[in-house]
Amino acid sequence: MDGATPSIERRILDLHDQFTASEKKLAKVVLECQDNLAGYSATELADRAGVSKATAVRFFRRLGYESYNAARVQARDGGDGGSPLSDFLESEPARAAAGNIGAHLGQDLQNLTRTLEGMRSDTLNEAVTALAEAERIWVIGFRNSRTLAVYAHALLSQLKPDVRLAPGGALSLAEEMVDVGPRDVVLAIGFRRRLQALLDALAIAREGGARSILLTDPTAVRSAGMADIVLRCYTRSVTLFDSYVAPMSLLNHLFSRVVTTMGDPAVERMDRVERMHGRLMTFALRDEEE
Repeated sequence: MDGATPSIERRILDLHDQFTASEKKLAKVVLECQDNLAGYSATELADRAGVSKATAVRFFRRLGYESYNAARVQARDGGDGGSPLSDFLESEPARAAAGNIGAHLGQDLQNLTRTLEGMRSDTLNEAVTALAEAERIWVIGFRNSRTLAVYAHALLSQLKPDVRLAPGGALSLAEEMVDVGPRDVVLAIGFRRRLQALLDALAIAREGGARSILLTDPTAVRSAGMADIVLRCYTRSVTLFDSYVAPMSLLNHLFSRVVTTMGDPAVERMDRVERMHGRLMTFALRDEEE
């Protein structure tokens, strides 16, 4: 298989919602082991997942490999680095699609549709209730997820009085999150590639008795296993960078429902914020005139 073929992670991401229950178990194990996949046999992977070897054989064929050994070869040769840059540089179709606005729009629409159609209503309701009832909310995000975390923090701060973005300044997570408690909620945003610090934040939440919500993609394994509520979004892109249209839309929907659930306290706080904006604008105009 040449370097232009998609990685195992990408293949699993594309087919995840079509897998059987057994295939999803195996997919989870493969994602956990992908950095050293060449070191495992198909039987070892099947045993770890609690599925049959026949299921493993069918699984890798479904991913588009002639055999599990073909997948091992790709992993061994570095074809599973998870780098969009590698796919872009080595694939002529990828470079062509990157310049096609129609393909770009179509992929974003597909991500939105697959994300929202696959979202369980009870899971979403649980997340809304947790955020609405939280005494304090901690929003966590690193690398590309940081932009989404800043957006989430900005919206939630309009609804509730104690919303904190971490890491915020020069302090470490230990110093910033030392006061996490059982009446808090940690909203962790962790899309690939995830840092160890994300797992640390989820561990702090668990140790402090706080509920945790993880917004992530279908490839998350260890971080998803540490969160109380997991909301998965599709982020596939025809361009060089992952698309965050779906998680941005989901955050907007989620927080709009938090407003409805909280009722008057949220609306009154938003009204106070708007009136404060008006006052500050008046002061700014007055300073300019003077």
